[in-house]
Amino acid sequence: MDIETRNIQATRLLFWLALGVASLALAFGRSWVRVLPFSVVLGAGALTNALSYLAPVERLDTHRSRLAFLSVQLGVYIIVLSLEVAFSGGFASPVYACYFLVLLVPALSEGPVLTAASCVLAACLFAVAGVLAPEVSVQADAPRIFIGIVLLVAFPVLANVLSGGIRRRLRDGATFSALYRVSSSLGESLDLDQVLKRLLEQLDHVFHTDISSVRLLDPTSNTLVVKVSGADTRGSADEEIEIKLGEGFIGWVAKTGEPFITSDISTDPRFASFPRARKKVVSAIAVPIRIAGRTVGVISCAGSRQRRFGSDDLSLLESVASLAGAAIERAELYQQLLSRGEAVMESLADGLIVVDGKNQTVLTNPSARHMLGVRPMQGESLEDILKGRVLEWRQFARDVRIRILEQPQGAPPAFTMDLNLEQAEGAALRARVGPISSHWDQVIGAVILLEDVTDMLRLTGELAVEKTKLEAVLENVVVGVVAVNDRGEVLIANTAAFNMLGIARPWWWLGARLDEAVTEPELAGALRAAVESSGGVTRSMVSLKSGRQLDVSCVPIKDLAPGRSGVVAVINDVTEIRRLEQSRSDFVSMVSHELRTPLTSIKAYVDTLQRQDAGFDEETRTGFVKVIARETERMIRLINDLLDLSRIEAGRLEIRPTPLDLAELISRVASRIEPQALGRRISIDVPGEMEPVMAEAGKLEQVLLNIVSNAIKFSPEDGEIRISARPLREKVMIEVRDQGSGIAPENLPYIFDRYTRVGRPGPSGARGSGLGLYVTRKLVEAHGGRIWADSEQGKGTSMLFTVPFAAGAEESETSAGGGSGG
Repeated sequence: MDIETRNIQATRLLFWLALGVASLALAFGRSWVRVLPFSVVLGAGALTNALSYLAPVERLDTHRSRLAFLSVQLGVYIIVLSLEVAFSGGFASPVYACYFLVLLVPALSEGPVLTAASCVLAACLFAVAGVLAPEVSVQADAPRIFIGIVLLVAFPVLANVLSGGIRRRLRDGATFSALYRVSSSLGESLDLDQVLKRLLEQLDHVFHTDISSVRLLDPTSNTLVVKVSGADTRGSADEEIEIKLGEGFIGWVAKTGEPFITSDISTDPRFASFPRARKKVVSAIAVPIRIAGRTVGVISCAGSRQRRFGSDDLSLLESVASLAGAAIERAELYQQLLSRGEAVMESLADGLIVVDGKNQTVLTNPSARHMLGVRPMQGESLEDILKGRVLEWRQFARDVRIRILEQPQGAPPAFTMDLNLEQAEGAALRARVGPISSHWDQVIGAVILLEDVTDMLRLTGELAVEKTKLEAVLENVVVGVVAVNDRGEVLIANTAAFNMLGIARPWWWLGARLDEAVTEPELAGALRAAVESSGGVTRSMVSLKSGRQLDVSCVPIKDLAPGRSGVVAVINDVTEIRRLEQSRSDFVSMVSHELRTPLTSIKAYVDTLQRQDAGFDEETRTGFVKVIARETERMIRLINDLLDLSRIEAGRLEIRPTPLDLAELISRVASRIEPQALGRRISIDVPGEMEPVMAEAGKLEQVLLNIVSNAIKFSPEDGEIRISARPLREKVMIEVRDQGSGIAPENLPYIFDRYTRVGRPGPSGARGSGLGLYVTRKLVEAHGGRIWADSEQGKGTSMLFTVPFAAGAEESETSAGGGSGG
């Protein structure tokens, strides 16, 4: 319903009220009310007002026709009231107040012309009615007449001015409210259709229109296509109409870029008809939608009934058009970004899942769907998607909710979790989860990236196994291994390397500086020189502070890391090898000397005995023969030791034990060695009734000869060498004690080693071959015994060894045989 129709209806109601007030004047009027004419006029007014309801006001489709009807209606009502004033006392009539009821509608209307015309008509007819009344004296009632006329003119005018201000304020408020609602709707969604529909709903509410639309220009066909339409035209044929540029008022706006406004489109012959529209447009307002100075569409609001549009309406629509342009531009940018994002997501090798604040899926890419074996989903919970597909689905969904979505304002840290797939054994995904935050740092969702790490985990496991093997090899090899990069940082150092240095492995060694981790200057210098050298393999001998000798071989490493190189050093402890080499050299020299000396003596005495010119008595000749026999015995023992050494090293040493009388064997050894004693006393202390021992006679005799001869070498000329035996449980312990200078405690552990000669030369000047005690130890151990030394410097040395009794050995063999036989 338009304003004029509402004004017509309001005027009827107010006139009924005025007739009611006039009827009260008739009922309670004084004698100066002329009842008959007053009643006739009152009845005529009521009849006229009643007949006005029969007028086809709704069929008046133009603003002029409805305004003309309202003007005639007001004129008739004012005439009726003026006649009632004339028949009820003129200027003093109580019906005078009814003028204000009838003039209330034009006074509050937006048309100042109607207000002014109504005021003038009422004032003139009031004056005429007052003059026609016989009871009125113009001269006497001049002040009252003047005041009445002024009030009839001033009241509607002032009311019109005040109502106009109120309407403008209300209009401004409605405009601002509409703009606020429109701008708010723009920020609520990125869906352009939804935003524009809300925009048109607000405009239809403000403008009271029923034919509204937003049309966008199709550059390919130069036509305006409906993007969205108002509620009254939605779904109708008007939506399908495509308007060419310049066609109709919408096409004209799009072509010229100028706004269009009319309250009666029939007055403009260019746009009087639009035959393809389902509804006939009566009033319309339309403005272009511009983006960056170019017209992209038209927003229009039209009515199938007449409506007066003003400049305020045009300003409002232009503001809304600017907002619509911004929304369209933002939607285009959003669609571009969305298209690019979708293209990126579609091409991502990694899976992508985006969830909202309720842990429900917003979007997924094909890779994620392929990894999880699911169809495209949206709105499903993360738990439902992962359940039955991922073993850790419950824990992962809970972590996403607790660690990301339920965090307070801020940016919660991202986290990573490995997921195992149920359908494929060994298949695994690595999920990286990060927050999605709003402009106000409010977490509104989460993005989940899925990476197939099955092959990577398999290779990592294989590398870990190989690394463990390599570390096990490095930790168990006897050689030291040290790797250093070109910055002098230690990368690898095994236990053997630190053992060679004689220090415990520090916890901070990895990545430490070379000078800090390696405290031996010579070794650190060799490694540093190898790092600085651009050559190939380098080799050097390094002496440590402890006296150890190290053989260091350095090999360069290329491409240790991007732009990095280094060296790996293999370290061998050659201290023992060097000592053995020196001992072997000394042994060869000693053997040569030991063989040459007795041979020289033998040859000299033989040559002397063969001289024909010299006559020797029997005693002299016997002495020469004893010397020859002694030196021969010495050579035999040395040769036997050498033969036994070769058998020992070849693993061919054989022992054939038999029961022996130990006392007899010791006596025989003493008698055999006595010629070499050269004045040293040999005493024997063996129990009379000693059980036989189980040994090979020759080997046990060789053991005693080596020990006793060794004691003779280091004993003074008047010293005593004591040979004793003492029975134990199953063995006998034999001790050979001398009165020599003794052996230093630090040398005792090495006296039974090969080529080892410790202590000073004995009184005879001999030091021994360094071989006898080694062979002796091997022979004793071959008999199942043990040998050791007990020495005190300045007082002498005791050599002790054990040999099993024959009875104990037989019992052991019997028990062993019975065990094996059983």
